[in-house]
Order: sequence, then C-alpha cells, then structure tokens
Amino acid sequence: MNSFTRNTGIIMLFMLVISCSTFQITKISVLMPGEIEFPSDVHHVSLALLKNENNMPAGRIDHIDNMELDPEFNYYQYAREYLYGLQTSLQESPIFERIKISRLDNYDSLGYEPEFDWREIIRICRHDTTDALILIDDFRLDDSLKVSDWLAGYYVEYELKNTMSFHVLNPRMQQITARNSFSNENSWIGLEISLESALDQMPAGEDMILQSCYETGLKAGRSMAPVWNNDIRRIYYLRGNKLLARGASFARKDMWREAANYWRMAAGSNKDRISAKASFNMALACEIEDKLELAREWIGLSDSIRSTEFSMLYQQIIKTRLEYQKVLDKQMGFEE
Repeated sequence: MNSFTRNTGIIMLFMLVISCSTFQITKISVLMPGEIEFPSDVHHVSLALLKNENNMPAGRIDHIDNMELDPEFNYYQYAREYLYGLQTSLQESPIFERIKISRLDNYDSLGYEPEFDWREIIRICRHDTTDALILIDDFRLDDSLKVSDWLAGYYVEYELKNTMSFHVLNPRMQQITARNSFSNENSWIGLEISLESALDQMPAGEDMILQSCYETGLKAGRSMAPVWNNDIRRIYYLRGNKLLARGASFARKDMWREAANYWRMAAGSNKDRISAKASFNMALACEIEDKLELAREWIGLSDSIRSTEFSMLYQQIIKTRLEYQKVLDKQMGFEE
C-alpha cells in the first residue's frame, strides 16, 4: 500500500526539479494502514520467538556460510533482536497500548500451524496480560561474500538476506489472525590494498547479525499495523499574487490554518492561473487537517480551472488516500 504514496511523491519531486514554476517542498505526516487487520479488541500484544538459544544448537545459525562463527557460542540468542525491532515499531502504532516481549523461555510446546497448542498460547497471554500473540515461528539468514580486484587493491561486499515468518494468534477466539513473512537485505563493503584489510573494515559478524535481525523486525512491524509516516513530501505554490504569497509565509511556519485563510481568498481571483494555484494549496491545507473529502473538492476545482501535471497527480494521490482511509477506519475501529 505504501508504494503508491512513495512513488507518486518521487514523481512529483522530479517534476518539480524540471519545472520553472515556484514551489515549496514540505513534509507532512500521514497515518498509513497496515497489512494485517487486528481484531478491534486487541490492544495489548505479546511477542515470542519459537527458535531461540534454548532449543537450537550452538556454533551456527541458519545458512550463514561466509562468516566465521565461534563453535561454543549460541548465535540464536541474537534472533531476539527481531522481537526488539517489532516492539519498537508496533509501539508507534496508535491501535496498541502495550507491546510486551514474553519472558517465558519454553515455547517448544506451542507447536506449529495447524497444530498450535492453544492452552499454551492462552497461558502466555494470561501471564503477560495481553490480548494476542505474535509468534515468530521461523527465520532464515542467507549470506554471500563477493571479492573482486579493484585497481591495486580488493573490493569486498558482504550481503545478508534475512527472512522472518510469523503468525498472529488470537487466544480468545483460538484463531490465527494472520500469517506472513518479511524479508530484509543489508550489505557492507570494504576497500583496501590487501584482502585482510578490506575484510577488517567491516563490522564484527555478530554486529551484522544483530543489525539485520533488528531491522527486519522493525520493518515487519511497520508493515503490520497503522503507523505514522512523517516523511511524506508535498508541494505548494509560493507566488501568484499577494494573497498566495502571504499564505505561503504562514505555511513555511507550519501555520496551515492561517495560510488557508489567505489561499481561500486567493481562490476567488478572476485570474485562472491564480485561482488554480490557490485551490491547489487549499487541497494541501485540507489534507494536512485530514479533511480528505474537502481536499478532493479543492484539487478537483484546481484541475478544472487549469489542469497541470501536478494537479492531475495530486488528484490521484488524494483518491488513493481516500481508499486507504476506508481500510484505516476499519483497522482503527471507527467503522460501524
């Protein structure tokens, strides 16, 4: 779902660069829907890791072939970083009140789909006073090491692909709410005269595993549930007449209601170019206030007065946001 907003933002910025018009780039916050619809009564969630250092052998971790591992050390304890990443991102979602990493160590009896032991799942959630359990039931780390000659030295690239699969389990209903997997890739490079020096430029192996697992959990959590994206880029017109310029001066200070007062007056101009620009800006002011239907009316008016690549693209963005809003209302429990 997030790809359209991201891609259209990139297109709009590219058009801005090649345009001779006068615009300002601004960032707005948008609540993006998640890919999983949690039951409306789920506000407290436990996190658990099925494969851990208590039930997996020391000295290895799945499909790590190019990193020297200590045969006495159990690297599966680093997989707990999935849980820390998940906890961090899920805590950002407004639908949850508490995300708890379960401290119960023995998960062997939970089983696997479809043979989950719901008595054990209920026990964990009761112990944690939570409504649901996100169980990371499997993960896989695949690594690769590429070495190439570079002028008089060596270029080394180490890649780590991390795939984590999980289930969302509802103990009250004894149902699987969702099942999914999430992949993340990291790479590190070294460049030196000798191969040994190039390899030494990379972080320690355990640090790379920790980073990979944490980032995978973090990104997976942000894809699960509604979360704020504070890096959405929009544009607005700066000049056209005094009213447009005055409104833009307030917009630069994030005083959008004050800006809208001037843009609303400018939208009544008898000059199409100014009216279209002011209506465009009004659509942005309404979007920031989360008045998406009103934003659609304003950008529709702007495009009808003077259609541009910007107005056509912004119409599509608002249309998509309205579609997202239906999903968000359901996920946030606002839908009747």
